Amino acid sequence: MNGEKLLKSLGGIDEQFVAEAMSVGSVGRRIPFGAETERRPRHIGVAVAACLAAALIASVFFASLRRGASEGDVLLGTGEPGPVESPYLLPSRTPRTPEVPAVSDAPETLLLDMGAIHINEQESIVSDSAPYFAPALYRDERWDADAVAEYFGRSFAPAWRPDDLASVSDGGLMATVKRESGEVVWDELYLVYRDEDYPDPIKRGFTVIASKLGRGGCCVYMTDSTETSDVFGTEVVFGHCRLSYGPYDPDTHEPSGWYDVYLADFELDGAQVSVTANRLTEEEFVKVVASIISGTGDIELGRS
Repeated sequence: MNGEKLLKSLGGIDEQFVAEAMSVGSVGRRIPFGAETERRPRHIGVAVAACLAAALIASVFFASLRRGASEGDVLLGTGEPGPVESPYLLPSRTPRTPEVPAVSDAPETLLLDMGAIHINEQESIVSDSAPYFAPALYRDERWDADAVAEYFGRSFAPAWRPDDLASVSDGGLMATVKRESGEVVWDELYLVYRDEDYPDPIKRGFTVIASKLGRGGCCVYMTDSTETSDVFGTEVVFGHCRLSYGPYDPDTHEPSGWYDVYLADFELDGAQVSVTANRLTEEEFVKVVASIISGTGDIELGRS
């Protein structure tokens, strides 16, 4: 609002109030409206000059406020955005958006210290076979991958394996159940990964066997020391043995060659798990086991 508008607004004041204001004496004595009074032009001139000075000051003050107004100004006490004609404006303030750290979709790399992994050297290993159940009382069932996932509540397939090894099993489970009640009395998940083009008779690869009942067959067991290692919170018994393979020389009985066998036994989510590998390196084998436990293949091996 400029000075001209202010003066026009002042001009709209009721003449009665102006007259009453002008009827106040020099010592503040109130004179009734319409009574005869002595004219004092000098006082009237001073009052008019004061009004003009006040109007000039107000117009300059309000104009300075208007210069700070913009489209984003907010009318004081209303919360409504501009533009507005009122001089009672506050400068707009843009709300600060809190900085949120960027979240990466990449999985976190897990670090595994190979210096904390103990490999139990074995002089020999033994294997076991599946138990026998009378066909008249029990029946065998083959469960597909979906039934296996529901049964165990998780997968035991490794999240990492060497590039040259491929799955050569269907990921199913063999179960034996009672014919009358349907109760499962034996279970065995058998996963096989192998390099079918490996030149020697003993193929490079590994197997994963899991059993919820802990009675799986066709497993290889360690017979000597069984010191455990911690792999991401799971206690694992690692073992190693060198085995020979034939044909053997008929005179010297020397084998055709030797190969490394690595073993790992552990319990995971209520299942007994056994992993056996042929011709893998120690680092490869430990990383396979670690990927089964953690569910991720993004694992970095180090050695302290």
